[in-house]
Amino acid sequence: AISHDPPALVVSCARKAGEAMKDTLSNVLETKEFVVNIMSEWYAESANHTCGNFPPEVNEMDVAGLTPLPSEMISPPRVAESAINFECRLIHHYDMKNAQGKITATVVIGEIVAFHVHEAVLEMNGAGEGKPTVNFDALKPLSRLGGCTYGRTTAVFDLPRLDRA
Repeated sequence: AISHDPPALVVSCARKAGEAMKDTLSNVLETKEFVVNIMSEWYAESANHTCGNFPPEVNEMDVAGLTPLPSEMISPPRVAESAINFECRLIHHYDMKNAQGKITATVVIGEIVAFHVHEAVLEMNGAGEGKPTVNFDALKPLSRLGGCTYGRTTAVFDLPRLDRA
């Protein structure tokens, strides 16, 4: 997340060779809506299949065997297998250019208009305040590091903040 008021997040969409947009970016710019689904270990292989190079008429979710789930506030569907989904509306996008002036990626900023967290990854600890928080051990989140390489979040910890009142 990059902001809490309004709640917002940022994603980056790399371009294909020759500056062509990938389907995800084309869809975001056309509809002004998108869903960010947090990837977890239990469906990593299927999620990875959605990164393939497919023609626009091919639905990557179908190819990957993922289940579309209707969103509540926007048109694009969520991924049912994902424990956390963020429904977003486009705020702005910025093209990134290399030294030769070629567009190599587009940064997309979206306002989160709804979010969904599966109860299986929630716990009521809230840093000792009894508020629901995400249990990262249950979520088993993955990050795409580039190409076909992914990373695991293996441990989280809290650090108290100094009072500067």
